[in-house]
Amino acid sequence: MLKLTFMTWLCPNWTIKEIIAGALKYGYQGVEFRVQANQAHGVELGMDPARIKSIRQDFAGAGLETPCLATSLQFAIADAARRAENVQLLRQYLELAQALGVPYIRVFAGLPECEAAGAIERMNESLQQAVAAAGAPSVGVLLETHDWCSVSLRVARLLEKVANPRINALWDIMHPYRELETPAETYGRIGRWVKHLHIHDGIYREERTRIEICPLGDGEVPHREPMALLKKAGFTGHFAIEIIRRNDPQPEFFIEQYARKFREYEAAL
Repeated sequence: MLKLTFMTWLCPNWTIKEIIAGALKYGYQGVEFRVQANQAHGVELGMDPARIKSIRQDFAGAGLETPCLATSLQFAIADAARRAENVQLLRQYLELAQALGVPYIRVFAGLPECEAAGAIERMNESLQQAVAAAGAPSVGVLLETHDWCSVSLRVARLLEKVANPRINALWDIMHPYRELETPAETYGRIGRWVKHLHIHDGIYREERTRIEICPLGDGEVPHREPMALLKKAGFTGHFAIEIIRRNDPQPEFFIEQYARKFREYEAAL
């Protein structure tokens, strides 16, 4: 069975107890914490060690995994001071993840405003520095197919250069599709590095100039093909639902609907 997770952007006002209850109610295998977003779960830098231990025990006791901490950190951006600051923050998040028993940290490229070769040099240098300096040998970094790295060839070129087993890829299925890639093309370029995925369906609006998040199956973002490719490959990571619902009074709608449809898709593979 493929593992299904939801990111806490779906329920930013839920407590740890509510998050665990929701995951169990709808048959999820894990939860991805969104940090740097002031969410009610409280997972963030500076946490009390006793609180970290309590959260880790709560999830383990519920039989739920915590596969990833999702940050906003960017490493291809032009501002060298911000990149240096992000390296230090990434080191701290790696150590927080180690304490929580979380295996991966999500990061972004951002928008580099320079030649592709230079952007890759920036990311390589920054990510290597953070991983080498952090006291968190069991935690890896995942670069998401997002913003400048929505084009999977850029992710592949970076990871070929990095050649570090602790730096891999997070495949957000929507964004390469928006760059006119097929799932087979994306997987062919970065499949060997993919450790985690983000899923969200979308409908094109306004003469296909804008995409809008929607229930799984109502849009046109292809999910079944990536699921089939990864299932065939024996993938052991998680597919995580990422939908931003800042003040949604009924966050369970998407949590329930995506879980149900995902399992329908999987049953048909």
